[in-house]
Amino acid sequence: MLDGQAATRTLFLAIFLIALMVFSLAAYLRGPAEIIGDSFAYVASAQRLITTGTYDMGRVPSLERVEGPTGWVVPGYSLFLVPFFLLSGVTGDFDANVRAALPGIIATQLILASMSVAIIAYTANELHGKRGALIAGTIGIAYLPLAFNATYIGTETLSFFLTSSILMCSVFLVRSEAGGVARRWAVALGVSGGALILVRPAILPWLLVPLFLFTVLNHGKWRKAVSIFSLCLLMIALVMSPWIIRNALVFNEFIPLTTSRGSTHALLSTVLDEPVTTEDQALMDVAWEQGEDGYRTLAVKRLRERWEKSPIDFVLWKARTVGSAAWRYPDTAFQAWAWKNEELASADEAEKNMYHYVELSRIKNPHDSFRYAVRLWSVHFHHLLIIVATLGFILNAKRAESWLLLSLPVFFLAVHSYLVVEPRYLYYNVPSMIILATLAACCFLQMLQGRTSDIENN
Repeated sequence: MLDGQAATRTLFLAIFLIALMVFSLAAYLRGPAEIIGDSFAYVASAQRLITTGTYDMGRVPSLERVEGPTGWVVPGYSLFLVPFFLLSGVTGDFDANVRAALPGIIATQLILASMSVAIIAYTANELHGKRGALIAGTIGIAYLPLAFNATYIGTETLSFFLTSSILMCSVFLVRSEAGGVARRWAVALGVSGGALILVRPAILPWLLVPLFLFTVLNHGKWRKAVSIFSLCLLMIALVMSPWIIRNALVFNEFIPLTTSRGSTHALLSTVLDEPVTTEDQALMDVAWEQGEDGYRTLAVKRLRERWEKSPIDFVLWKARTVGSAAWRYPDTAFQAWAWKNEELASADEAEKNMYHYVELSRIKNPHDSFRYAVRLWSVHFHHLLIIVATLGFILNAKRAESWLLLSLPVFFLAVHSYLVVEPRYLYYNVPSMIILATLAACCFLQMLQGRTSDIENN
């Protein structure tokens, strides 16, 4: 017989292994991995970092307009890729480098996706015991975009793993009293939060939410609470310090995050529902010549025009667009990378050339019933998850942890309502949604058990 702790460890190991098997099978059935869009730039920057010692990650190469070191994008994901190219050997042949490194990258990302499910289950276990862990683990395993994103060379899987980690640390911190245990969770939150900032810096403001909530809940021990608050911020600063020091040495100025002030492409994606006119192109060209960002210039111009025309319509437009993006994910994500468009690239072509561009379009092979069914499952399961997660918050609104869980998707939606409605950036809402949906399921099961007990007593 296993004791309590051993049984718990066995449970989370089982969840991890089952997730890894399911995700690996899904990734295998999906077909060869692709490098599209930004992923090309990540791979190229990682290789140049090895060969030249210079970090010059910018935008997609066809849009790159800078030379030498850059601070445009935080370096987390490029650094994540570096060991795989070092182990596989970097030569002058870009195709050969990618071919050699890709299996290790995909395998590692599948492991990170599976670990994310186990972390989410561990968090649910803290809130609702083993029943919560089993439900959360089942939901995570059934959420197949976790597997498909792991086959895409981009920040999604690494960011999802770190987001799951900071959410776990935040829940445990909020549930702790000011003292040694809380101090350990504050250190863990600072380290994982700092790492996530180096991959997706938009998370930085949200990290103050669990710290403020912890301080409020421990108002009777405010001195200890403030010291733990400060400790977490210190750990974040320490993790980020190499990047900040590098920027100071390279650019002779204090750049804590990036020089891009947010994503140009993200800003532009919110307004490019209209074609770029000759006048727009001229405006962008002038901006580039002046050393400014032409895409940002056009994006800000269009956003300002919409606001000046009607502030109310502007707010409604943003709310509608962001809400639609949140609801339609992962449908639009599938259009981007989950299933290749066979009319553009076959599996044989993918074997010969490991990176190719795929237009964002729907599946053009409806006869492929298996893939189509998996896509439909993922889309509708996502819709169900949103609905049940909403019920989970309503049923547990009196718990501080529920507000903490809700704050993460609310924050991402609010931030990216300004920056982007690209669905892949809404991916980080999913850990909170899974845990809230788990709380709803546990409440329903308790109600059913109560009714069963009443019937048996009668």
